[in-house]
Amino acid sequence: MSWATSEIVAVLAFLLPGFVGAAAFYSLTSYPKPSEFDRVVQALVFTTVGQAIAWLIQVLTVYEWPSRPPDGHFRVTKAVWLDEEQQSSPARVVAILVPARDVEVIEFVQF
Repeated sequence: MSWATSEIVAVLAFLLPGFVGAAAFYSLTSYPKPSEFDRVVQALVFTTVGQAIAWLIQVLTVYEWPSRPPDGHFRVTKAVWLDEEQQSSPARVVAILVPARDVEVIEFVQF
């Protein structure tokens, strides 16, 4: 029986952000409050949306800049070397891994 209690606590802890989001939604709007089952379903929806947004933000920030610059690396795809007169790209290279400590300036150029 103790496993059921711990599982219920784990599920409620997982759904807590969704319950808070649903409570904020219903306190700021004039929609009628749904039944208990509908509240749990809406908490699950709010939790899923919140986790998706958090994951998207994490992915965007992880690939934008290393978290520890002295130890991190940049993975550059579609790299082009810019000389004074021409552009040259490395042959048969999909990506280049550059140590962050060697990077001084980053320029994003749209072709």
